[in-house]
Amino acid sequence: MTYFKKTFFAISIASLCLWSCQEPEIAEESAETIPQIRIDEINHTSKDILKKVFAEALAKSLNESVSLRMLLKEESLKKFDNDYDVLYHMIKDRQLLDGKTLRTTLENHLGEEKLLEIEQELPTLTIFIPELPEDSFSADIWDATTQIPHVAYNVKSTNDVPVIKSNSEIFVLPSHEIPLFPVIVVKENERVILDGKSSSKGFSTKNSEKNILKTNDGISFRFLDDSFNRNLNKENESFSEKDLAKSTVDPKHIAAFDFFENQAGWQRDHLYYNQSPTSPKGPFLFDFQEHITSFRLKGGGGWSNGVVAYNKIADQTGDPRIGIQYVQGYPQTYGSWTDGVFEFKVTALINAKNGIGSEFITYFPVQARDLFRIRRSTPSGEDYNTLRLRHLRTKRVNLNLPLIKWDLDQYASTIKIEIEEVDRTEAITTTDTRTVKYATNFGFDIGFGKKVKIGLEFGASREETKTQTITKTYTAENDRLGAIIADFADDCVRKSSSNNYSVGRRYTTGWFEIDLAPLRVQ
Repeated sequence: MTYFKKTFFAISIASLCLWSCQEPEIAEESAETIPQIRIDEINHTSKDILKKVFAEALAKSLNESVSLRMLLKEESLKKFDNDYDVLYHMIKDRQLLDGKTLRTTLENHLGEEKLLEIEQELPTLTIFIPELPEDSFSADIWDATTQIPHVAYNVKSTNDVPVIKSNSEIFVLPSHEIPLFPVIVVKENERVILDGKSSSKGFSTKNSEKNILKTNDGISFRFLDDSFNRNLNKENESFSEKDLAKSTVDPKHIAAFDFFENQAGWQRDHLYYNQSPTSPKGPFLFDFQEHITSFRLKGGGGWSNGVVAYNKIADQTGDPRIGIQYVQGYPQTYGSWTDGVFEFKVTALINAKNGIGSEFITYFPVQARDLFRIRRSTPSGEDYNTLRLRHLRTKRVNLNLPLIKWDLDQYASTIKIEIEEVDRTEAITTTDTRTVKYATNFGFDIGFGKKVKIGLEFGASREETKTQTITKTYTAENDRLGAIIADFADDCVRKSSSNNYSVGRRYTTGWFEIDLAPLRVQ
């Protein structure tokens, strides 16, 4: 992926996919008239052409078949990947009321040979039902008996969106405008991959066989992460600051702060080993686990913070676009347009004492409305109803994303955490070499009947320093946002001047901030 090529700005939220584009950067505010783009001015790759052909056939089929429109509405509401996506291969052989299937209906407009080519070249072909502003259109309110939506599709070379009408007429919606009319989107799915295509590289560490999705004709797909699999009921949901505070402050957190407020020692010594100044010996406990509890994008200063951050992560054709709705006359971020939500990949690089480094991979989805706050927007569009959006700032998102249980007898005293915004699913393997420290103050204790940590911090013995290499994966076309280094010795519990305790240490890099906290899990 080309990481620093940005796009104009606007449309509505979504999730990811595709390649980098050649559009100018989003201006924080621009009142100039942008000329209408013609479809023959847009470069199409071979895959773009297949999506265009499919979209044209789908537009005609939607015009002909109420049953097909009802099927797409019904399937999108199932949110199989926690978005309003319909995977083509899962429904292509579903029988419609007229006795035909989606596949045979499309064949009437495509021919069997072309449809086979599309199925082979675009295995994760997906039909997405966007949630548009002003209650203009969504899967929930779609009257499939009367509303015949246009069909849009994404292309590699631009974030402007070709839109096909049922009569095959094509117009191009500029990337800075949000549709206020019924339209669905043909795209490739970013949350599933054809099973076996790239082994297990890039998949979540907690991914299992439960994340296999099979079609009736034996095609297997795999979810990248539990959070995308609706059937596992593990959708990552944001929760309020109040709820977060209630769920994270534990009596042991308070004790960890109080023990080491004015004395040497690490707060995690008490949380993971039950150590204190008066009891400096203890076995590893499995009661706590590191969690990312908040995430925020960073960019420039002031209002440009949101604009710069948006340019960084939404530089792909098919990436989310920001939409709006008016709440008591004030515009707020809203719904989705050419895709669903942003997905972020978290990779924790963990050095182990045995010399075998490992990476812990997990993902979390975030809606654009939870990442950005809009300052102002204006209506636009002459030939069709659209909205134009201006000004952004970033928002902090509360998470509850578990990572590892930090045992110094097994792992180094520092962990590197990298974050990417996901645009593709094919991973590349590389290496990460770091010099890290290991605690050596561990030994068997008869009283405990097991190995214990002896002494606070690194104890009386000196720590051991090693240079080690970890094999890690990244995706070439993802937006890599950087990395932070967390240290076991970092304070993770704070106390305010009003004697209120809070949990979590904030780490900042060029493109994001996260809070990391050891939370009780049992």
